[in-house]
Amino acid sequence: MLRPTVTALLLLALCSSAPAAPPRLLWKDQRLRPSSPQGLRVARTALSYLNYRTGSPSALRALSYVTKVSVKTLPGLGRQYFLHFTTKDSQTKENLGTCTASVFYMKKKPKPNVTFSCSKTKDSVEQLHEDLRLYTRISDVRHPSLDQVRALVSLGSSYIEWEKSTEDSGYFLKDVKNVKQQKRDDEWLELTFTVVLGNDAMEPSASCLMRMAWLPNMSAAMKYDCSSEDESSGSADESSGSADGSGEDVDFAPGFFPDLENNF
Repeated sequence: MLRPTVTALLLLALCSSAPAAPPRLLWKDQRLRPSSPQGLRVARTALSYLNYRTGSPSALRALSYVTKVSVKTLPGLGRQYFLHFTTKDSQTKENLGTCTASVFYMKKKPKPNVTFSCSKTKDSVEQLHEDLRLYTRISDVRHPSLDQVRALVSLGSSYIEWEKSTEDSGYFLKDVKNVKQQKRDDEWLELTFTVVLGNDAMEPSASCLMRMAWLPNMSAAMKYDCSSEDESSGSADESSGSADGSGEDVDFAPGFFPDLENNF
């Protein structure tokens, strides 16, 4: 008969040789329906960022449909979405294949962090030629029509749509007003216009005054100032920002955007 001390030692050895319990995960994964409002909102936010970073009015994409969405909750940090979606050319409606994207809504950062990759991109030479044709058409007139500048306006609007979006609220271009071309001493094409952004969370629309300077084969420079008026409460929210196509806030060199009366 084994002594009690020997039995205890054997039991201790058996317990120590048992496989360790798997570590507890600090995050939670969840799949969403691709057609869910949340999945569509996040996909549009990713696409707005993609269009802004592309920097070309001839390469703008529109959302076709979302094929896969999942979300990872990171306690204390935020929520990160992973998406697969298909896109089309916003002007010709040509199928542009599949894109994958990550959209990270961080608690301590106001705008979402987006990374993306697309299976098909426009030929760079063709894209530059189309941009040059657009640049020439607009430069040759003092007062361009909305049809002539619509693609440029959409490019500028995409920056605001991405920067103002949150996990619970997305924006889309609803209306364009007061398009004016500004005279410059360099080759940059500068426009000022007002965009009205609708909201998919039934919040008040945002009216944004925007200044945009663009030159083919260069990143567009943008500066905006928005206000939204809640008619029921009489309160107003204001926001502003500037960018040079790098995805970061910038301070432009003095004189790049000459002061205009009643603007900003």
